[in-house]
Amino acid sequence: MSLDSLHLPGPEVPGRRQRRREETAQRILSSAVRLFEKNGYTPTTVEQITEAADVAKGTFFNYFPSKEHLLLNVFALVRLEFERLEKEAPTATDVRAHLRGFARNFLASPSRTNIVRNVIGLAVTEPLIGEAFQTTLLKARAAVSRVFERGQKLGQVRTDISALLLARTFQQFILGTEIVYSVSGGNDLQQWLDTMFEIFWSGAAPAKTGARSASVGKPKRSTKKKVKH
Repeated sequence: MSLDSLHLPGPEVPGRRQRRREETAQRILSSAVRLFEKNGYTPTTVEQITEAADVAKGTFFNYFPSKEHLLLNVFALVRLEFERLEKEAPTATDVRAHLRGFARNFLASPSRTNIVRNVIGLAVTEPLIGEAFQTTLLKARAAVSRVFERGQKLGQVRTDISALLLARTFQQFILGTEIVYSVSGGNDLQQWLDTMFEIFWSGAAPAKTGARSASVGKPKRSTKKKVKH
């Protein structure tokens, strides 16, 4: 009798089957993400995904009702990344370094920008993708705002702007960098990101003299004396 034909009684068998199902689902998802990064979401077919994952087409649909549902799982993974960021926020001691490190890790793969560009287009035309994308954006924004709240308590972030507004602006910088990079054929995404972050942080950090808000919108007084005729 071969070892493969032996089955242990009790709950261990379903546990092993569940692990196999999870491994197959993960293999399909990983293969899909690699293809999305390389070729883009729209051009990638289910047949290409199943071939890369070495599973039958019928097996694919046992796990995912459609290709769109793969993106929903990608969104779920993104939300997990931001949930970890939120959990780490209360213990952050250097908020600038914390956010910069997170942004660098989040955009570690330049090819990931292909997915972002495709997703934004789909979010406008596909309600299922649009709703999931909006939910992910809002959850991510809430997580980032916790980091800014921590920075405000530590005196490392300006307090005249709400943490939530800072988080939204930070999102705009990140997504904008990804989109422009993806259509510009850049060679170093991390360099783009570092430049973006420094510009953003110059506006998020507290003013050194405390005169930032007082000078906004007010014309400078002329130091020249009027000449009497």
